[in-house]
Amino acid sequence: MRSAGGAMVAVMKSRPSHPVVFVHGTPLDWRAWRGLVVELPGVRCITYDLRGHGAAAAEDLPASYDVLADDLAGVLAGHGLDRAHVVGHSFGGQVAATFAARHATRAASVTVVCCRLEPYPPFREAADAIASGGMAAVAEAAIARWFTREAVARDEPGVRYARERLASVRPSVMAAALRLIAGFDGLPALAASGVPVRIVAAERDVVGEPAGLRAAASELHAGFAIAEGVGHMLPLERPAQLARLLPNAWTEAPAAG
Repeated sequence: MRSAGGAMVAVMKSRPSHPVVFVHGTPLDWRAWRGLVVELPGVRCITYDLRGHGAAAAEDLPASYDVLADDLAGVLAGHGLDRAHVVGHSFGGQVAATFAARHATRAASVTVVCCRLEPYPPFREAADAIASGGMAAVAEAAIARWFTREAVARDEPGVRYARERLASVRPSVMAAALRLIAGFDGLPALAASGVPVRIVAAERDVVGEPAGLRAAASELHAGFAIAEGVGHMLPLERPAQLARLLPNAWTEAPAAG
């Protein structure tokens, strides 16, 4: 299907009720959610590819989160949904937060996972390194930052998948995503949206540090949970643990259009 913005999106649907749309991080694709989906019986899970990723790899990443948020609105429309719960991981969490700010009446709730809601300037340097040296300049550092040492040492499937995505994504897309993350300041707009928010942190995440995410949750009067013993790639490394930390609010499905 194509979103309202024209980007090709690949969608995986599972089960007929309780619509929840999952937004992956960069440089991942819809497959990042496969492990989690099987842990959510009774939930209608919709996953798709952001521009520049997976089936939408030919698309350039836009210079604004607004376009990606509007693409997400197009995914809902393509499934005949007026509203849905939205879960986003990392960069995808920032897309989800922007969606809530721009389309508040369509967001039944937003859950952001290992996702900063304030600027992270160091990623501008990482974007510059990619622009000058390609993905090889940052790939191993990214794996070390994203996963626990134990997961890397065991070469777990999630680690292999992340390496494959790092090798596949266009450097220009990854650099553009990192620049967006570096400047993202979504906390005020998300607070103003009135959308129910839950924040899930990972104990060993060195990007979305738990202390910062806990403070954001307090400012938003949001639910907060922390996954122990795991790093930034929580959906890949511990999907069953993540499933236990997701909201109960999905017991009633939003109305379909």
